[in-house]
Amino acid sequence: MADDSDPFAPTQDHAAELEDARRRAREDATRHAEDFLDRPLPIIAAAETLARRRIAVLEAARADRLGELECAVEDTRREAESAAARHAAVRQSLAAAGVPRDELDLPPFDAPMAAGWRIGAPLAAAGAGAAVALILGLRTTGVVVVAVVCAAIAYAGLVATEEPVVESARLRKLRKARLTVEAALLAAQHAHETARERLATLHEQVRALARAERALAEEMVATYVTELTSAMPPGALADGHRVAVQRAPRVDLPDWAQEPS
Repeated sequence: MADDSDPFAPTQDHAAELEDARRRAREDATRHAEDFLDRPLPIIAAAETLARRRIAVLEAARADRLGELECAVEDTRREAESAAARHAAVRQSLAAAGVPRDELDLPPFDAPMAAGWRIGAPLAAAGAGAAVALILGLRTTGVVVVAVVCAAIAYAGLVATEEPVVESARLRKLRKARLTVEAALLAAQHAHETARERLATLHEQVRALARAERALAEEMVATYVTELTSAMPPGALADGHRVAVQRAPRVDLPDWAQEPS
């Protein structure tokens, strides 16, 4: 394992270790094949040592990254709480200024708002439509009288829309402030959720990496045995001699690498 290896990206290191196991097996088969027959192979202890060392390096890297992510979670949590408090304070100021609860989250009224708009505009439209329909459809004297009445209603509706009610500058300022703090609140909440997700991902990632290191030890032994057997010189496996079945490497995982119960 090179000093500059990244324990969070071990693919190349693993490939190099397996290739080294093949090389060692070919050399051992050529130089002293008979010494490796019918007995445990030294590759097992070597694979166990390598796996434990790599897991120790991973643990140190995990501790560093864990500290960074936990700080990020705490910092973003405090910022989200602060933004929520500022947002609540602005809404309380709007309520104290007489804004109804169901209108606290409305945008600022930058133009005059007509007092009779909600009633006058529909009334004007209905009266005008009824007047036109009656005049065009039925031109009797009685109908014309009714049409005139509808037209008068329409005129009254239009007049009602001409009385503007303008929100005070203070209310408009508070509404704009609410929009600003609401945007900050949403951004802070998103940052906090992202930090929490990154922390959870780290826990899952290091568990998987630790298991991969243990699996590497097992694969190294299997690769070595296969390569050793195939590289044995002619006659080395005669008279009942063989490469003994090897035990699996024993590599215990630390608590942080265990699956959560």
